[in-house]
Amino acid sequence: MAALATVALAPGAGVWAAVTNRQLATAWVLPWPDETALADFLSMHISARVGEPFRGSAVFDSSDYFDLLSMSNLWKRGIPTANEYSQLVTPQILYLNATLFRKNVASDLNHFSPWIGSGGSFETLFKTLQALGVRYLINYSVFPEADKQLMPARTFARRQPRGPYGAYQLEKWEVYEFPAPNVGNYSPTHIVAADSAAEIIARLGAADFDFRRDVVVTGITQALVPARVARLSITRRGLHFSGESAGTSLVLLPQQFFNCLRSSDENVRIVRANLTSAALLFSGNVETDISLGYGLFSPGCRRDDLADLNRLRIILSGPPDKTKHDWENMKKRLHAALAAIK
Repeated sequence: MAALATVALAPGAGVWAAVTNRQLATAWVLPWPDETALADFLSMHISARVGEPFRGSAVFDSSDYFDLLSMSNLWKRGIPTANEYSQLVTPQILYLNATLFRKNVASDLNHFSPWIGSGGSFETLFKTLQALGVRYLINYSVFPEADKQLMPARTFARRQPRGPYGAYQLEKWEVYEFPAPNVGNYSPTHIVAADSAAEIIARLGAADFDFRRDVVVTGITQALVPARVARLSITRRGLHFSGESAGTSLVLLPQQFFNCLRSSDENVRIVRANLTSAALLFSGNVETDISLGYGLFSPGCRRDDLADLNRLRIILSGPPDKTKHDWENMKKRLHAALAAIK
């Protein structure tokens, strides 16, 4: 009854907050960003449509409040982004953002907004984003590293609502295209050994690591051959994969790994690869649906996700600045979750 009462009171609390904090009301009356040209372009090239192939995603290098409005403007048109805010963002991908890209993620709990921090490498960032399925990089301006490594940028108007009256701020979006994003067609054959998260990150960050050839995965003893056919498409419940192999193949999916992922074909094995990605291990010809077997009454697979933190020996050490308090709170929450499943 206490829990039900709390739920019942939540809307009232929201109304009270809006009345007593007048500045909050601004957030709820802002119009959608007027960025039709950007949305039309991305919809034409990467919009996720049921029954059609997965064609890649977009990533924003920033995620301030108004950029989140621009992302939401794309989501409502079925345009996927690598940027994510949800309860399903895993500690592993947070760790990758912090240690491989060197980003300060002290305030990023439940967020995945990949970008490099001090000491990070654009070359590592770019090849990893492609492995995660990113086709387009959206930035405020052109910059030398992208000009060197990516396809030429296209310019679109950036019209985001600003101020208490929803006035638009006119700027630009520069949209770069990656040359070879993973759309479910990366089929690496060279298995790289690593047990801990720190060792995996060291392998992924090596200059000669190629996601199309190399994969960090455990528990696979048989030799791998490239998949002859690999097609990934969108379904209403998740993804559909069809593939052909002359032996045993592994295909890296542009999908974050969860122990909750399920394959409709019991002969297809879903494994954790490169710390954060899901991969399919199969032989011969396969047709399988990939879905998320997690719900209100089936949470056990998420406990397995947390148990992986111990197996991978994931340790985050906080920065010695004003964000240390937030970082320590985040670590306490993770440790409490681990203690709860022991």
